[in-house]
Amino acid sequence: MKHFFSLLLITSIYTNIYAQNKSDEEIVARNIQDLDKPPIYPGCEHHLFNDALKKCMSYEMRKHILVNFNKRIADSLLLEGIQKIYISFKINKEGDVVNIKARAPHPLLINEGERVISLLPKMTPGYLKEKAVSLLYALPIVFKVENLKETPKEKRKRLRREKRSKNEN
Repeated sequence: MKHFFSLLLITSIYTNIYAQNKSDEEIVARNIQDLDKPPIYPGCEHHLFNDALKKCMSYEMRKHILVNFNKRIADSLLLEGIQKIYISFKINKEGDVVNIKARAPHPLLINEGERVISLLPKMTPGYLKEKAVSLLYALPIVFKVENLKETPKEKRKRLRREKRSKNEN
């Protein structure tokens, strides 16, 4: 691999809770601190306190993204420097990850961000007043790509030369 790739991941997780009122018509936004119990990532069930559950979830999500993110995407896009993918998704009342949306400078980065988040396992939903509620997460995936041997311009030139020589044969 011609690039040094480091993933500066999930610098912060922003959350809002959406609990429905009794008529199920109005959605009320609440702060995560208002939850009686936050969502639980599989494997974090042994933690007893909400702060520990949140830290465990953040750690497990970071680990999931580090393992599943396609680091070779930087080579195919000729990326260099710090890149950011902003992702939002909802953990619904059943614990499923739904409504995944991503924003990034390139469509392939958007697809990769959505793909990685879609692989998250089913979780235990958050609870408010003994009722399961949906939780909206927004997180950035930030990674840095450093070209160790050639600049993007040099790489483009090399790839063009290789393509021309291939077409001549």
